[in-house]
Amino acid sequence: MQNFAPTPGWRLSRPAWRRTLGRAVVVASITGASTTLAGCSLFQREAPEPKTVVSGVVPAAWSAPATADTVADDWLKDFNDPTLTSLVEEAWRNNATLLSAISRRDASAARAAIDKAANLPRLDFQASVGRQRQINDFLGNSTVLPSDAYISRIRFGLGLSWELDVWNRVLDLNHAAAGDLVSVMLDVEAARFSLAAQTASLWFSLVAADQRLELSQALQKSQNETVRISGEREASGLLSTAELIKLETDQAAADGDLVARKLERDRIARSLEVLVGRYPAAALEASGALPPMPAPIAAGLPSNLLERRPDIQAAALRVTASDDRLLAAKKNLLPRFTLNASGGTQSKYRDLLFDDDSFTWSLGGGLLQPIFDGGQIRAGIRVQRALMVESVQKYRDKALSAFREVEDGLATEAALRQQRDFVQRALDLSMKNQSLTQKSYDNGTLDAGTNLGAERGVVLARIKALDLDLALLNNRIALDLALGGSPVVRADGSPAAADAATPVLLKAPLPEETAPVGAPTAPAVETPVAAPVEMPAAAPVEAPAAVPAETPAAAPVEAPAAVPVEAPAAAPVSISEPATTSEDQELDAILAAVGASADEAVAPADTKTGADTVPPPAEVAAAPTP
Repeated sequence: MQNFAPTPGWRLSRPAWRRTLGRAVVVASITGASTTLAGCSLFQREAPEPKTVVSGVVPAAWSAPATADTVADDWLKDFNDPTLTSLVEEAWRNNATLLSAISRRDASAARAAIDKAANLPRLDFQASVGRQRQINDFLGNSTVLPSDAYISRIRFGLGLSWELDVWNRVLDLNHAAAGDLVSVMLDVEAARFSLAAQTASLWFSLVAADQRLELSQALQKSQNETVRISGEREASGLLSTAELIKLETDQAAADGDLVARKLERDRIARSLEVLVGRYPAAALEASGALPPMPAPIAAGLPSNLLERRPDIQAAALRVTASDDRLLAAKKNLLPRFTLNASGGTQSKYRDLLFDDDSFTWSLGGGLLQPIFDGGQIRAGIRVQRALMVESVQKYRDKALSAFREVEDGLATEAALRQQRDFVQRALDLSMKNQSLTQKSYDNGTLDAGTNLGAERGVVLARIKALDLDLALLNNRIALDLALGGSPVVRADGSPAAADAATPVLLKAPLPEETAPVGAPTAPAVETPVAAPVEMPAAAPVEAPAAVPAETPAAAPVEAPAAVPVEAPAAAPVSISEPATTSEDQELDAILAAVGASADEAVAPADTKTGADTVPPPAEVAAAPTP
């Protein structure tokens, strides 16, 4: 056997030198091959930059008439209706669909914390107590040793396990979880905007329904008076029976229309009550008249829409997160390195547990390189690639739908304003005609039936004008929502968020361990919002001729089949991996932020004072972007 003891001016003997060099060559070869494999094209990002997906179709300006000034927030203030503002805030506190979205956000925060923990060492306390009987069968029927023995063991210690994230596979999953978390936060923001728009639309529909009901009552009263007078004339032979029957038919139609108006008004009231979290008793009373139409809106530039709308930002973040998962799935082909350590004390008797001779320890590492798994890893890569392509198509569809909503809103407002001018002219002429017929009737040169007919003409013209006013307001609400403006802004200039609502009490309270993670409010992300955001259960009931307000957050996302995006064909985006320490700190900030509002959501109703806040789109750039 070769002697390896060092001597003065020592050097390894020839066989030892060969073995040492051989080991170094093997290790270097494995490391170099893995590093080269990790840097090859297979392990590059495949998803395109989200903005480049629609960059070729975004025009420099809107095709519909609009000003390029910056889109203004706080659009509820344009209607100058304090009751509407209070209803929106009530809906933010009590709407079940919005609170469900907030719960999904808290669950996403908890999942992000789970994924982050996978990149950290795991330390466990280990304890065992046991007693066993062993049979001595080595020496047969020896009288020196007993035939059996009873052994007791008591052990306490700590165990450490850690997967060394050499290829940043776990870090990629952390990035994906952080992107999902911020996209869900933006979904909540989009849901708030959509809920405010629905509340405003229903409120104005309720106000218009009350006014329409009053006009229908005036129309019915005039029709009844006409039938009464015509009945007297028919009895005197001045009017034919056929003409009287026609007037009575109009009277019956007016009576039926009044019943329909009452039913419509109550249905709108119940829908609004459910939306704000009240019992649908149709007890909500509208006050005043419809507000005047605000001045023409500033639509900004089409390219700015991608950064303003939280639902588009959320879709963009999901593209990046899906690409992170695809990259992590590819890295499953690479070897994994683990480190395991343990230490403790073990003894036969408890009195000797902490003696110097009872302490034990172990330290070791491991390597796992997949060789054959039946194609499971590569199938997982195909799954993640397909999901990444799907997220790209969803982003494209979401962006194009947003452009359509703005173009529709701008064009519709211009057409409705023009139509409103014609209806106003018709109303002015009807009022002028009624004034002339009233004078003729007072002078005795015109019969009462003709005068009442002129009065009904004015009422019908007012109803048409009311329907157009409501259509203009609903279209403006839809346009404000499509442009991504915040409905309410605080005194400090940041978009307002809803207070956390009182949680639903459970018969069996959840254990404290299951409470959502708590900490301060998270920064929003750069370009994601909400998977599409679900709309509240109560659908808006729109008045006749009113243009329904479209809510972009609620539109289901469908990938357009006409323009498939092939992942391999997409230009790979070169993204340098950030330092682990910095990413951990940023993810801690996000998880801490969401946890604070989650703690408030489970606080008792009489002690809750915090607000469940979601950062405005302007703060989104502060969030981690993989």
